[in-house]
Amino acid sequence: MSKRIVESYKKKLASEEGYTTSRTASLRIALCYPNTHAIGMANLGLHTMYELFNSIPDVACERVFLPDADELADYEKGGTPLMSLETQSRVRDFDVVAFSISFETDYLNMARMLQLAGIPVWSRDRTHYDPLVIMGGAASFLNPEPIADFTDLIAVGEGEILAHQLVDGIVENESKEDILLALARIGRGFYVPAFYDVIYNDDGTVFDYLPNQEGIPRRVGRALAAVNPKEGTLRRALKRGETELADFLLSQETFCPSTSIWSPNAEMGERLLVEISRGCSQGCRFCWAGYNYYPPRVVPAKDILAKAREWRHKTDRIGLVSTAVCDHPEISTILRELRAMDYRISVSSLRLDQISDELLDALVESRDQQIAVAPETGSDRLRRVINKNLTNDEIVDICGAVFDRGMLSVKLYMMVGLPTETQEDLDEMFVLVERIKNRLLEAGKRFGRAGKIIPSLNGFVPKPNTPLQW
Repeated sequence: MSKRIVESYKKKLASEEGYTTSRTASLRIALCYPNTHAIGMANLGLHTMYELFNSIPDVACERVFLPDADELADYEKGGTPLMSLETQSRVRDFDVVAFSISFETDYLNMARMLQLAGIPVWSRDRTHYDPLVIMGGAASFLNPEPIADFTDLIAVGEGEILAHQLVDGIVENESKEDILLALARIGRGFYVPAFYDVIYNDDGTVFDYLPNQEGIPRRVGRALAAVNPKEGTLRRALKRGETELADFLLSQETFCPSTSIWSPNAEMGERLLVEISRGCSQGCRFCWAGYNYYPPRVVPAKDILAKAREWRHKTDRIGLVSTAVCDHPEISTILRELRAMDYRISVSSLRLDQISDELLDALVESRDQQIAVAPETGSDRLRRVINKNLTNDEIVDICGAVFDRGMLSVKLYMMVGLPTETQEDLDEMFVLVERIKNRLLEAGKRFGRAGKIIPSLNGFVPKPNTPLQW
């Protein structure tokens, strides 16, 4: 064991609060994030699974990250097997090695971490002496096939429901084969790649997947946490004054995904992150989140505010995480109460047509000098193609309202390569940015300072399970 690596891990732990350690639990899970500690600790999915696993009796979950550059050099130089952060235990000694993967670009890091841990990368090469290797996270909804042969089990769905089913399946069965069969036979949420044979067409494309075990579904459905109120149902109940229905929806016991470990040296580590809703009702045809997390669901304001009160002594900064923050039916209550607690509020993303004066006031109070919005394209026609029903005039007016509050920095998310795109559509992108720039300069003169526009231009990548996947 490398002394330098252990010292580096203990230094990270010294700056954190809220982690747990146990070497005596019956089931030990190594929760792996395929990137460095600073990046991984900004991932709400990692925090969520850490909290869920450690809330289950007789289960101990520890974190594992892709080593930093200096740590990686020490690992490679000394041949030390990859270790967990909390107790510096060898990853290959855990019962379960669970990867939480949000981005397809981290797939290669999964293989790298298995190599560093001394665990066979290919599932077929592992024996019953090796830990059970699992992959979950947002990427499992998208396309887990590139790493299917690395994994024993893929969790297709949301951790709030799958964590407990996974643990039950492990403790109720003895052999790895029995565990995998029991989980696969649930029929929803667990995909075991080894239990399927791939049938190919003559041109090498996939024709079909056929189960090779009895009781295994032909198609694995995603598992969603159904307890949280549906956004649309709650919105209608509140709007119509149906107090009995609204009270029932808001009284359900729900899990509030949020920061579980205070790690101020990580990216966004100085703030409490809280997921206030999941999914989106707008149906933009390119957006995987709207379709894979359908129907959109919310965390009740009472649970969000309870978490905020619990963490207020640690920080005065809170980040509201959602695909569309302003779509939450109780957003006014959330903002009002957070402001009363003197929180500085930031948001993950904003739908341009849902930006309210109340939210802008909260952002100005928080001294949050930049917002991120997504026009996607500069063409009204192309925006209709992708089912984003905003015009350039509306976008400029909305940005102007933001600039008039003194928030003179905006990030614009835009794409190229959308279906039916023409050169005229691309030219319109420059026109739109120019119009936003002119509106920014106009506002900047009144405040006596220059503003900033940060265009983020990305190529369109078709996502599975969306109308534009082909």
